Amino acid sequence: MLLRKGQWLLFSVLALIVFFFTWIFIVNRDAEFIFYVGVIIIVSTIIIVTNKRLKYPTFLLWALILWGLLHMAGGTFFINGIHLYDYILIRLSATLPILRYDQLVHLIGFGASTLLMHHLLKPALQHPVTTPVRHAIVIVMAGLGVGALNEIIEFIVTIFVAQPIGGFQNSMLDLIFDLIGAVLALFIIRKQ
Repeated sequence: MLLRKGQWLLFSVLALIVFFFTWIFIVNRDAEFIFYVGVIIIVSTIIIVTNKRLKYPTFLLWALILWGLLHMAGGTFFINGIHLYDYILIRLSATLPILRYDQLVHLIGFGASTLLMHHLLKPALQHPVTTPVRHAIVIVMAGLGVGALNEIIEFIVTIFVAQPIGGFQNSMLDLIFDLIGAVLALFIIRKQ
């Protein structure tokens, strides 16, 4: 059995999210987000296959599902004619588009990714010479590595769908919010 007790609801919710948004993206012929659905399916499959052995905490899996839901919603919905991903939730800067929905998704998503990296690396980081500072550096950098991989995937998507995703400023702001999410995840790890 790949799923543990209490995880059927979690993965049922994930399946509903994936089917719902896949249908919307196919109807809208949104190649960019159909690609992202593929990424979510691949990552979800890896998590399900390794779930029994790696014993992912339920809260972590819910955090990853929330990230996927927010990501898919950002590519689907509009507020006052503005794509949700571009919508400014709170104007925090007169010169930069901060705080956009996209940046909140990065903060939550790469915070969750950092928690995942901590879960995966925890056995290797329990060696007696691992200090809290070394641990923090490794975990935050691992979370940021996932964020960098995301930016690489976004770049590859732009090559195939011939549609730019925000440009250099957007990528750098994404990475800054990835860092904020990773540091916040570190505080959650320290409280456990």
